[in-house]
Amino acid sequence: MPMEVRVVAWHPRHAPIVACAPVPNRSFEEAVAAACRSQTFTVLVFSLSASAPVAILESPVEPTCLAWCPSDHHLIAAGTASG
Repeated sequence: MPMEVRVVAWHPRHAPIVACAPVPNRSFEEAVAAACRSQTFTVLVFSLSASAPVAILESPVEPTCLAWCPSDHHLIAAGTASG
């Protein structure tokens, strides 16, 4: 299934670090059908100086937003449609 990146968050202190959440590119009907099944979504953290992700984070729910913590730059928060 084709993937698309819907969410991107640049690191506030280290410009070459970016987090992104690739998600399947589905129709509404496909997304509703998939909601009944167990899934794993990922958040990939890249350093632009590396060719592979430096971290792979997993979530049981599709992330809809990402944000780095401004007071502790080692933390990233992900929001989901389900809360």
